[in-house]
Amino acid sequence: MIPDVKGFVALDYIVFVSILLVSIGTGLYLAWCKPKQDTIKQYVLADRKLSILPVALSMTVSFQSSIMLLGNPAEIYMYGAPFMWQAIGLVLSNLFAMCSIIPLIYPLKITSLYEYFQLRFQSKAPRVVATSMGILFNVVYMGIVLYGPGIAIEAAYSLSNCPTTTY
Repeated sequence: MIPDVKGFVALDYIVFVSILLVSIGTGLYLAWCKPKQDTIKQYVLADRKLSILPVALSMTVSFQSSIMLLGNPAEIYMYGAPFMWQAIGLVLSNLFAMCSIIPLIYPLKITSLYEYFQLRFQSKAPRVVATSMGILFNVVYMGIVLYGPGIAIEAAYSLSNCPTTTY
């Protein structure tokens, strides 16, 4: 039997506010107490001095999304074992990139694929076109990623019964 959920209780608010305060506190600490990062290389790439573990963890967390957390279990539930082929393909493609593409790109000391396009084609036009396409893709993708938790929260807390505000 599914319990009737009325909404957030006091403990939910305590946990939610605590997470927000820890996040804000971490940002403020890093902004005020750590040495300043003057260049893009220092800020984005940490002067290329990080070991493999923090980089791997950062990349893993960066790819976490509501699509993975909500969609993958539903996909496995609906279709079962064939979903395994996607995981195998992902591992193989990452191994291919690690062994063939990264050794070619890393020595160039570039910060993005868009910068590579400008170097490769000796023109700023491919970089601008690729950047525009990347922005468009990410705007659409973020809309989808944010829609998933919205639906989950609405279903879990019956937010459709909340009064709406009209302007």
